[in-house]
Amino acid sequence: MAFNTNRINGYLRSIGFQVLGFSEELLKSTTSLLDELRSSNPEWLETILRFIYNSGGFLGVV
Repeated sequence: MAFNTNRINGYLRSIGFQVLGFSEELLKSTTSLLDELRSSNPEWLETILRFIYNSGGFLGVV
C-alpha cells in the first residue's frame, strides 16, 4: 500500500505542477496530497482517479 500511496502522491504533485501550473514548492512539499484529499473530499477516490487517468497516467496492480 505504501508503494501506491507514494506513487499517487507523485502523480498528484506532477499533475499539479505540469497541468495546473502550481509552483515548484508543490513538488518539494512533504505534505501528503492523498491524505489531504481523503480528509476534505467525500469523493476523494473518484477525484484522484480522474486526475490520474485524464492526465495519461495509470495505476497498476502491485
